[in-house]
This record gives sequence, structure tokens and C-alpha cells, in this order.
Amino acid sequence: MSVRTSNRAPAGLGSEAWLGESEMAARVREFDWEQTPLGPIATWPQSLKSAVAICLHSRFQMAVYWGPELNCIYNDAERDALPDLHPGALGMPARELLRDSWDVVGPELRAVIDRSEATWAEDRPLSRGQFEVSYFTYSYSPILDDDASVGGVLLVTQDTTAHVLDERRIDAVRERELRALLNDLRAAQRRVAAAGDAERRRIERDLHDGAQQRLMAIRLELAMAREILDRDPQTASDRLEALHRELDETLEELRELAHGLYPALLASDGLCAALQSAARHCAIPVTVAEADIGRPPRSIENAAYFCCLEALQNAVKHAGPGATASIRVRIAGGLLEFRVSDNGQGFDPRTVRPGYGIVNVRDRVEALGGHVEVTSAPGRGTTVLGRMPLS
Repeated sequence: MSVRTSNRAPAGLGSEAWLGESEMAARVREFDWEQTPLGPIATWPQSLKSAVAICLHSRFQMAVYWGPELNCIYNDAERDALPDLHPGALGMPARELLRDSWDVVGPELRAVIDRSEATWAEDRPLSRGQFEVSYFTYSYSPILDDDASVGGVLLVTQDTTAHVLDERRIDAVRERELRALLNDLRAAQRRVAAAGDAERRRIERDLHDGAQQRLMAIRLELAMAREILDRDPQTASDRLEALHRELDETLEELRELAHGLYPALLASDGLCAALQSAARHCAIPVTVAEADIGRPPRSIENAAYFCCLEALQNAVKHAGPGATASIRVRIAGGLLEFRVSDNGQGFDPRTVRPGYGIVNVRDRVEALGGHVEVTSAPGRGTTVLGRMPLS
């Protein structure tokens, strides 16, 4: 690639045609540089002319600071970023032009001049006046004079205020969303804890009112049988036989209670077998779709089982007479999915809030990083769909 040069100057520009034809080129040409340390344009060193030409012809924000006072020359793009300072900023010493942020940029400019090292700052907050702060990504680079010493500094910059404020707004929205999620999780934890307390109290009641009372009665009956054993062996034998049956019934009651806490079939044979057993004991007809899902992680398997039971209990309570239900469990895309549907009376989700059972299902599933959807319509039944990641 070659660059063609021409000695012909545009009409009216004379020997300063290298400045270009932009607005700032015209202002640089008309400015009285003799009142600054830079002196007339005709006396500028070639290194300064080259730097100024690059600056004025660029569409990126650029400025040149030159001489002992670092007097400023900037282009049209930088002009648009200096609405309150333009055109007075042209030719102004850097310390005066940048006085609001001099405590930050002054040492950077001095480092460039003293050590001939470029600087870089990203989204740096700089003061604009007493109350305004803007953000800039910028670099100061040394400009070598004709004698190879640092004669000035080239600024290449971009106002990133809008970008920074947008990022902050996005961060604020994310923070609000995270806080809302955290509050939801805390509320779910409180509900799970309350549900656990309620379940423990239920178990205590069941043990106290059921098995415990029956065992106490059997103990008293055994004492009475012992008292009559010598004088009436037949009656004692009959009584002991009755107590044997009573003990069997009490043991079955304890097994049922333990089954509600954690069914042995779930541990031994897996989710589908446990759901089929639960379906056989349900108060409404339930079909369980056969599926070969293997053995998911225990926490996922347990949650799916109890969520399906909760959804079935919900159907028993609310689906209405003659309703039936179905359960389908499958694994797809790294998720365990369970679906409990009934063909009952349904409800309008816009006017009916989910009951405690559905809230409990959501809490269990969301605690494992999953999601629950409940769909229903009057006369169209209800479906509870849950998905949980396997890892």
C-alpha cells in the first residue's frame, strides 16, 4: 500500500494546509500562538506538526499537550467532549485546563514527560467542575521532539460516563434481583423449617394418640392376664392371644408411620417402585407411567417422591368426585422431571392462590435448584410439573 503525497495546498490555506479543513484546524490556524511558549506555527518543530496533524485528522478524541506549560491543541471529537470549556481550552496550559482533576492527571503527565512512559486508565472518574464527575478511558503517550527528548504528550481518550452509569444501573438491578432471590430463599427456609416442626408435632401426636396409647393398654392387659393366669389359665390364654393380635396391629401402625417418613421401598427399589406403591394406596385411581430412570441422586429422588405425594394429596382434596390422576417421571437434558396431573375440576390461577401443599412442593424443588410450574383451568384439571438438575 502506498500513500500519495502532494505539494499542492487547498485554496486559501497556504503553507498550513497540513492542518486540514476541520473546525479545529481553522481555529488552530487563526489562534495567536505567539502569546504562548509554542510560538508561531511556522516555527513549530516537525515533530509537533506531525502530532498535531495526526490529532486534527483523527475522528477519535485526541489532544496534544506541548511545551513547558503543556499548552493544549485538540480535535473536533475532543471539542464535543468539552462543551463548557470550548473554545477557551485551545492553547490553555494543562494545569489550568485540567485544574479540577489535576491531583489525578498532573502526576500522570509528569511521569510521561520524566520517564517517557505511556499511561493507561480505564473508566477513571475525573472531576468536571465542583459537583460533576465524568468517567474516561484514556492514555497519555510521550511525543518526542526533533532532538529525541520528550516535547509533549498525546492524549487519546473516550468519555465512558454513559457506559459506566449503564453498568451501574445493570448492577443495581442485579443486586435488587439477588436480594429478592435471597429473601425468597430465606422465606422458603422458614417455611421448610415450619413444615418440619409441624411434621414433628404430627408424628408426636400420632405416636401419642395411636401406638403409644395402644402399647400402654397392652401393658395393662398383660398385667391383668398375669394375675388370672393361675386361677383361670384358659381365660388368660385367650387374652394373650388377643394381645398378640393387638401387638401385630400396633406394629403395622408403626410401619405405616415409618413409611410416611421414608418408605423402605424408595430406598430399596427406587422412585418408580415407591410411586407405584403410593398410587395403590391413594384414595383416587392413579396410574404411574413406566420409566427407566435408574437411580438419581438420593436428594433428587427423595424430593421427587415427596413432591409427587404432595401433588396427589392435593388432587385428593381438590379434584372432586370421580377424578383420576397420573404420574410421569423421566430424565431429559440433565434434569429429573416429574408430572402429576388430574382430570378434576381445576381452578383459575388468576383468582386462586396456591395452597400450602403447592408452596411446599416449590420449596423442595427450588432448594435443589429446580423449578415448578402449576397449570390449571376450571373443568380442565390440574398439572404440577417439576424439574430438578441432577448435578
